[in-house]
Amino acid sequence: MQKEISFPSFIPQDVQNTFRWLIKVEEFNTIRALAESVYKFLPKDNPEVTDFMAMVLHKAKMYREAVPYARQTVAMLPTPEAKFNLAKCLNSAAFPAEAEKVMAEVVKERPDWIDPVIDHAVYVAAQGRFDEAEAELRTLLNRVGTADRNYAVVQFNLGWHEIRAGHFKEGIRMLGIGRTLRIWGAYSFPYPQPMLTEGVDVRNKDILIVGEGGAGDEIINARFAQTLRDRGARVFFASNHKLESLLARSPGIEKAFSQKQAPPAFDYWAPAMDLPRILELNSEDIPKNSYITPVEGLVKEWSKRIPNNGKLRIGVRWQGNALYEQDLMRSVPFNLMETFVNIPGVEVYSLQRDSGLEERPADSKVVDLAPYLNTWEDTAAAISNLDLVISSCTSVPHLAAAMGKPVWLFCPLSSYYVWAGPDNGRAWYPQVELHRQKEFGNWEHTYKDIYSKLEKLAQTKGGAR
Repeated sequence: MQKEISFPSFIPQDVQNTFRWLIKVEEFNTIRALAESVYKFLPKDNPEVTDFMAMVLHKAKMYREAVPYARQTVAMLPTPEAKFNLAKCLNSAAFPAEAEKVMAEVVKERPDWIDPVIDHAVYVAAQGRFDEAEAELRTLLNRVGTADRNYAVVQFNLGWHEIRAGHFKEGIRMLGIGRTLRIWGAYSFPYPQPMLTEGVDVRNKDILIVGEGGAGDEIINARFAQTLRDRGARVFFASNHKLESLLARSPGIEKAFSQKQAPPAFDYWAPAMDLPRILELNSEDIPKNSYITPVEGLVKEWSKRIPNNGKLRIGVRWQGNALYEQDLMRSVPFNLMETFVNIPGVEVYSLQRDSGLEERPADSKVVDLAPYLNTWEDTAAAISNLDLVISSCTSVPHLAAAMGKPVWLFCPLSSYYVWAGPDNGRAWYPQVELHRQKEFGNWEHTYKDIYSKLEKLAQTKGGAR
């Protein structure tokens, strides 16, 4: 939506302040309930009202609920601004083709407005037309002055395309620009110590790696503690996703703890997602060893729930965090993965937790592990008893791969940067096999490919063990 939250003047100021506060603390269900309550008392034929509803629901990450209100706004007042908001809602709701069409109208009507051109390129890329999207961004880069904030935004978006082309260092550098734009990782930390930068000698220095992004991002980048250790540093890790007990056993990490805790004394801090740039690494320099180990006692306990009975034991995950803006684009229907139970010699276990569980029918033959997945340690112990993980693009395949387990990934067209390179993510995880989507919104080809391969694997003696 538009950068600043705007409210109709007839909504009381204290209610506006309440919305702003709820959005800041991410109380999304409360936001929705409050919006629906306020809406009852507002005129339904006023485009300010429907735009307000679309805006608030989008901010609350209820993207598909926001779309009808955005459509009503455009129907009553078809301004470029209203269409811009509609396109934003449509893309977040996983309708990039329609979003592209609407945003093209905005670009035509307001040719000097840069934001719609940037977003238009994003919607084109979401549908797999990468060269077209990149060309649009490069043309825009020549048009925008370097002092304009949008110059940095365009550079950030081009970072993914640089990685796609195999230009790892340049891609990581450009993605890192997004930190100051508040669209990449975290953007500020309250530490008085200096941030680690390129070229600093870390010998005999204490370095605090600060986790940022999602849980998967912390797992992805915890490996670089080894690189710092090998250069002579002592390394600590501050986690924002309750991963501290797992990461504490990762090689190179002296101690891991929650970001809510006070860190031990240190000399420099480093944002986790920026470590490849700070350490001046190329793709071949990324540590590729297994670096997360489960608790032995928990592994034994979980072996009772996932017994080794000679069958191929696979874990499935079809959806990640529903609050992630791209979640609708990466999620895979459960009913596709459920069919794996029909393959002789295969047992299927669900690694799904929280959102997405409603897709699994109560009588499903896929074994539901959710009641026992209380912590990340439980998830790691469960994975250790599996032969293979088949997943959509969530944090779980990162955890499994970091443990050295084979992973088959349902990879969306416009994939995460880790999977974007020409090596199909092998620079990060040699044991991950990508099965890329061929057409946006259609997993059928990918599913058939995985199903066929799983049939063949199940027929081999001992499966994946």
